Amino acid sequence: MILATDGGRQPGAVGPTGVQEKVVCLNVALRVQELLRLRIQANVHLTRSSDITVPLGERLPHAEAACFVSIHCNAAVRRDANGTETFYFASGHHDSARLANILQRELLARLRLRDRGVKTAVFQVIRQARCPAALVELAFISNHVEEALLESEIGQERAAQAIAAGVAEFLQATSQAARPTIQPATQPISSQAKPVSPPPAAARPAAASRPAATVRPAARRTHAVVAGDTLWSIARQYGVTVAQLREWNQLATDVVHPGQGLFVS
Repeated sequence: MILATDGGRQPGAVGPTGVQEKVVCLNVALRVQELLRLRIQANVHLTRSSDITVPLGERLPHAEAACFVSIHCNAAVRRDANGTETFYFASGHHDSARLANILQRELLARLRLRDRGVKTAVFQVIRQARCPAALVELAFISNHVEEALLESEIGQERAAQAIAAGVAEFLQATSQAARPTIQPATQPISSQAKPVSPPPAAARPAAASRPAATVRPAARRTHAVVAGDTLWSIARQYGVTVAQLREWNQLATDVVHPGQGLFVS
C-alpha cells in the first residue's frame, strides 16, 4: 500500500518557487504503482490516485497489506537543509526497520543526496500500521536545488524506481523467508549394529593404478538479457535475490540492457 501525502485542499509543503508536495508525491506514487505491477505483478493500493483530500483515518494501511510506504517531501525553515531520510515506528511490526533500511539505501543510490539516515518516529500513519511500514522523506522541497530535482521528471522517476526496487526486494526476501525448510530424512542407526571391520590387507584386491582426477570448478550459470527483462524478473526466474544479482555482477543500478550477460549463480 502506498500513501501519497496531502492532496486536494492540503498542498503540503511548498517550495521557494511554488512546487507543491502533494503534486510531487502523487506523481511518484502513481509511478511506483505502475513499476510494481510491471515488475512483480503486485496489486498496489494507493490511498489516492488523484488530487483529492483523504482523511487521516483513511490513509492507514489495510490489515492485510504486505507492507506500507508513506511518501513525503521534507521542508525546513533553513533553506540549506538537505538530504534524504526514512522513518519507521520502533514498537511497530518487527520487519519495519528492514523495510526502512532497504528503501533508504535505494533512494540514496538513485537520488544521490545527503544521507540523513534511518530513524524512528511516532507518525500516526506508521504507528498504527499492522504491517511493515516506513515513511520516506525524498528530499527538501524548501531547498532550491532539491526542489528543482523533485519537480523534474527525472527526479520523480528516480524516486519511484528506488521505492519500487526497495519494495520488490523486501517482498521477495519476506516471501523466501516464509518458505518452510525441508530437512532430509535420516535413517536411524540401530543400537545393535556393529561396525564392519575392513578385510586384512592381504585379502584386499590390489587397487588398479589410476591417474589423479582433475577437480574442475563448477561452471557459473549465466543469463543473456533480452528485451523486456528486468533485474527483478531475472532474479525470480533463477530463484535468487536482486541483491545477489547486483553483488555477483557488480551492478550499481537495476538497469539492464538486451544482449548483456549476467551471472545468476
